[in-house]
Amino acid sequence: MNRIIDRKLEILSPWGDRIHPVNHISKFHYGNDIRAHFEPIYTPEKVKGIFIGYDDRAGHYVKLTHLDNSQTVYCHLSEIYCSTGKDIELPENNCFAISGNSGCTTGPHLHFGRKLPDTDGNMRFVDPESYLRKLWAVDIIKTAGIPILAIGILVIIIIFS
Repeated sequence: MNRIIDRKLEILSPWGDRIHPVNHISKFHYGNDIRAHFEPIYTPEKVKGIFIGYDDRAGHYVKLTHLDNSQTVYCHLSEIYCSTGKDIELPENNCFAISGNSGCTTGPHLHFGRKLPDTDGNMRFVDPESYLRKLWAVDIIKTAGIPILAIGILVIIIIFS
């Protein structure tokens, strides 16, 4: 199964409205913050294009374009092992970066985003959780404001209820 990191996925801060942990203002969060402490990051699907950048908030980031034209975005990286290019191909499960603490953060983690084309062909951020669930099956743990509950336990409770 394809994964972005080598262990269970733990979402620290999900998609949606939140109080930003650094500047303490209400701001929409366009992705999921995933627990990752300077760990290898892998391509979840085959890649046909790569954009690498830096900004003060996202830090070092990589945007991968996949064969279906969807994009996945990885922010706060410490190391990047690929280069920018429209026709650069990477296989799935290829280590392309190391998570980190660059940009505006309270500590090391991976900000993961997903973009899909809208009806006009413009790329728009979407809630990435369903995509992550597809990759991790039931191995997602959420720790944002609720007790740690493994999704697998919830499924068992629901099945036997």
